[in-house]
Order: sequence, then structure tokens, then C-alpha cells
Amino acid sequence: MLFRRYRETTPQESIERVWELNEWAWERARVGLRQRHPAASKAEIELRLAVLKHGPQLVARALGRDLDELAEGHGAA
Repeated sequence: MLFRRYRETTPQESIERVWELNEWAWERARVGLRQRHPAASKAEIELRLAVLKHGPQLVARALGRDLDELAEGHGAA
């Protein structure tokens, strides 16, 4: 039944569903980051989320700064 519903969705509906699931997953990641870093600002949480999404090297290059303080648990910055 679920697979039939997926087959019946339009490409637009499929894209919207994937987008919604992505947003849900990243919000869960934010919740986990807030739990692990309760004193972190909203900006720091978003930076940590970017590191999760894109990796510390890419985020560091994009920002033009070293991210050693955020590298714990994410590999070397």
C-alpha cells in the first residue's frame, strides 16, 4: 500500500517529501547537538550542523578559519 502511494506521487510531491524528511532529520540533529552542547549559541549549533552535513574541512575552507574547537567527534578540522 505504501509503495503504491509512492508510485502515484508526482515528481513535485516526491521532491517535497524528500525535502520534508531532510528537514526533519536535520532538526533531530540540532536537538542532539543542543543536548551535547547546552551552552552553545544558535549560531554555534548551526555551525556544528554544517560540520555534520559537509565535514569540517569544507566548512573551515568556506569560512576561512580553523575549526579545531569543533573538530571533536567529527575528525580533524
